[in-house]
Amino acid sequence: MTTHTKNPSNALLVWISTINLYLMLALALWQIQRAIQKYELIDHKPQQTITIDASSDIEQHHDNQPVHINIPVDKQHYFIIKPAIYHHRVGVELLATAKLPGQKKRIIVHLGWQENEINAKQSILAYDQQSGIDGVLYQPKGRLLTQVTTHQDWPKTLSYLDPKTIQDHLGVPILSKVVVTKGSALFEQLQQLQIVYLGIVRHICYALQFIALGVIGTLISLRLQRNHRRYAPTKK
Repeated sequence: MTTHTKNPSNALLVWISTINLYLMLALALWQIQRAIQKYELIDHKPQQTITIDASSDIEQHHDNQPVHINIPVDKQHYFIIKPAIYHHRVGVELLATAKLPGQKKRIIVHLGWQENEINAKQSILAYDQQSGIDGVLYQPKGRLLTQVTTHQDWPKTLSYLDPKTIQDHLGVPILSKVVVTKGSALFEQLQQLQIVYLGIVRHICYALQFIALGVIGTLISLRLQRNHRRYAPTKK
């Protein structure tokens, strides 16, 4: 009687291909989610500007809602995102927080791209509460990037716009919505539909690539398992 011996490499191939398939599908779903989120920017593009004050219910508004803010920002405790690229130039992005009147929560104000940290400091010191500033609402989405932990003095450095990390540093509640002002790649992305459309297409292409990589990995694994069974030593 002839029997095939068990090949431990086959089990390893099954595990590797399964993990690869699940990982690629998860990445594909993440890209599809990002495409849907950008589609919502097109679906919800209000025109009327609202003023952020004590009576404002910011959380009920969609992304891209034009807003005017004329409340003071914290000029001592602010954040720097670096590096930040804008029009092919490397610099930093400036994030401040403002305390909403009559509330304990603060709202993040994205004050745009700055050439360096010195310019960022000058920009936040020059902020004029009386004249205020215009922007649009935006809710940051999850990222696969790792936030760099920093213990430096103020201003704090971030890898990307992350309300949770900002809340942890300040020790006060932070609204999920952010006011994004002019002068940054993020603002232009929110305002220019062409960029949003291209972003949707790019995310869909990435999703298809991840699905293809998962399928190809599974097919390669099946082919290798078949070859192992064909040429595996046998017992008689």
